[in-house]
Amino acid sequence: AAAPGAGTASYDDASSGAFGGAGGGGGLTSIEGASDAVPTLDPDLPAEERAKQILRGQYGLRTAAETAEDLEQAKRDAEKSKAFKKQQRRLEQYRNMKDEDFDIFQVIPAPILLFIDGFLKVGTAVVTLLFVLAGVGVTGGGWGGGGGGGVAK
Repeated sequence: AAAPGAGTASYDDASSGAFGGAGGGGGLTSIEGASDAVPTLDPDLPAEERAKQILRGQYGLRTAAETAEDLEQAKRDAEKSKAFKKQQRRLEQYRNMKDEDFDIFQVIPAPILLFIDGFLKVGTAVVTLLFVLAGVGVTGGGWGGGGGGGVAK
């Protein structure tokens, strides 16, 4: 975003036109930050296009679409800044909590909590199944491999 007053042109003489006229100097004074170099122009371009190139190159003037795009980008940046400030407030709030008031599950995002919950449930099911299968295997081994065909004494 430009500073107030930057990027604006002022007229030397109200009677001179925007692109020249009776004043001889073109009627516009220098703009802060403007380039003094005259851009190289294609002589085959229409006068309107050449004027646009001169205004863009020398004076930094932009089209309404470009200005609107810059405004939208500024709005997006402001929203990001608001989100960042909100996150900073939450972190500061967590830092100021006592240990007994702090709950780690408030800090961890919901999708991660759901993943951890599912992982633990699947892990518990797998371990339980393996435990039962190990018990069946030990029992089967005791019945079948002890020599006498009966339960080991």
